[in-house]
Amino acid sequence: MRSHQLSNVLYRSPIKKNKVKANTYVHIPGQRERKLQLEKKLEALLQRVGGSSSSSTADTTPALQMPDNHEDTRMDVENSPVAQDTSVDMEASCQGDFDTSPSVQAPPSEHLPVNVESGAKLDAKKLDSRWKGLLPGLLEPLLAYRNRTTGRFDHHFEEIEQLYYREINVPYCKCRDLHQTLVEHGFFPASPSQPWVAFKIVLLDLYCALCEKSSNAVHALAGALDRGEALQDPIQRGLGQVVQWYDCLLVLDERRLESIVQGCRRSIPTTVSTPLPTDPPASAPSTSLPTTTAEPSSTINAAEKLPAMLAPGECTSLLQQLCPACFGGREFGRSFNEGGDIHVALDGNLYRRHLKLAGKGIPFHTSQRFLSKDFVNAVGDRIEQARSKPAKARMPKVPDEAIDACTESYQAARGDGEKKRTQDVYDENGLMALVCRHDIPIFVASINTPGEQQRYSVALLEALFTMIPKGATVVGLYDIGCVLDRSLSTYDLLPEQYMARLQLATSMMHTYGHQWTCQLTFNPRLRKGLGLTDGEGTERLWSRLRGLIGIEHHSSLDCIARDLRDSLGTWQHHRLHNNIHKKEIEASQTFASDGIPMDVLQEQWRLQHEAQMSVRAHAPSRLKKQLNKVFQLQSKIEAVEAISRI
Repeated sequence: MRSHQLSNVLYRSPIKKNKVKANTYVHIPGQRERKLQLEKKLEALLQRVGGSSSSSTADTTPALQMPDNHEDTRMDVENSPVAQDTSVDMEASCQGDFDTSPSVQAPPSEHLPVNVESGAKLDAKKLDSRWKGLLPGLLEPLLAYRNRTTGRFDHHFEEIEQLYYREINVPYCKCRDLHQTLVEHGFFPASPSQPWVAFKIVLLDLYCALCEKSSNAVHALAGALDRGEALQDPIQRGLGQVVQWYDCLLVLDERRLESIVQGCRRSIPTTVSTPLPTDPPASAPSTSLPTTTAEPSSTINAAEKLPAMLAPGECTSLLQQLCPACFGGREFGRSFNEGGDIHVALDGNLYRRHLKLAGKGIPFHTSQRFLSKDFVNAVGDRIEQARSKPAKARMPKVPDEAIDACTESYQAARGDGEKKRTQDVYDENGLMALVCRHDIPIFVASINTPGEQQRYSVALLEALFTMIPKGATVVGLYDIGCVLDRSLSTYDLLPEQYMARLQLATSMMHTYGHQWTCQLTFNPRLRKGLGLTDGEGTERLWSRLRGLIGIEHHSSLDCIARDLRDSLGTWQHHRLHNNIHKKEIEASQTFASDGIPMDVLQEQWRLQHEAQMSVRAHAPSRLKKQLNKVFQLQSKIEAVEAISRI
């Protein structure tokens, strides 16, 4: 949901602005108090530098006479169509009419900006900053609204939902913001500055729950609610922003709860348990790490460097919250013959693309699961530098001829993917995910290269190792795990402390497309300790995300035609009323003001038509083309004569 709601467009009304409504003086709550505070600060600064008195300050920032009777603010609950359009328009216009900053002339700058942002982009940034500044103050009212109850043991009541527009007066105190009052009473404002329209929070909760199951877009709910209204889409513009910022408010609540839980965990002393002995693998010593410094030939040999004792440790809180079954343990260090500590699966999807033409909005949410592009690019640069160096000496477990055959069998192993022409169309070519054994997505990386290169799988594994204990062992299942295993053992793509605790295998569904010699080593069903782990959790993840296909793919011709047929009556009314009738009146007025008879104009038009359609009118251009052909023939003749002289 957070990835769909964009804030790069400041939506404006599809109808013309009402002059009477635009010229009406609007009082912004709290504007006068903020202005007085700024005047006092400015006066103190001027007096500090030995400047002027308060009178000069008053001249510098002329006071606005604003009414004080703002206790009763009128608003439309459940989205009044007229108020919906004015709430956004007035918000954008008030940014210039009611500037709270003192009008002190800034000194001229010697370095002028090169890239000046457009007005729409600046409006979107201002709107985004207002929402981000408003959300922290709405968290407490939201919690108060959710914790309130009106029921008693002997009290019977009926709850009646209002499925219509209703205009009410909302009284609120000066010491408490109007937005907080609305949220505390179960309404979420549609504007961060002037909440003329508010949505019921239970309606937003219903949409969030519905979107998680059916992936319905905002316009689906808006189209169902605005049926029969006079204006076209009176709810969609406001509902989209309300859903976006309400979801951000819920994220603040989750992170606050997480911080409280972490504080409680830190306050409880942890008891360190005694390491329990385990059965060492047959090829590994039973005491400690070997003292040899030889490089491992492959991740298959990593078990030879594993300790034989479980060590106490704890994963990060993020991993524990994502999957307590995989990351909630307190002891790590199991050998790979016992299955290791953590099983993960990796896979890429080159169909989750993003068009360049769609643009990029202002970021309003920082995901903890998506790896940053800087981190992925740094891993890619490190891989390129490692490949430029000579390959390490190794003892391959699988013949290189078999790995080369597997590389040719899978497009992802070649790393080229589709043609590079997609780089001109898409700025995001796909996604690559890392999921745990229970199919829970842990990390996701955006693919911004033509193919599924190894930088993404290495970056996902490295990010996982940074959040688990130092002794934890990881088994990674990948479609081309054999190819990645050879690359890791040939070049220093991962740090040595990670390589010693990593073992790679192929996913179950793709393993039968590999060579038989490759299957003997990397097939999870032929590997000891992996059990029923199939490594196809990412495929199931893409299957669960199939509901997003409908709202992300391009509209077909049938869908476009159906939408145009639905609005055909509005289109005809617009063309007849605003174009034909209006232009006919304007043409009649122009003709009457000139005073030229109609027969004279028609005769002049006939003469102009005959002159333009005459063959002589196009003679100069025709002669020019023929002359160019003569020059070309002359140049060819001269070239032939020059060759004959040789």
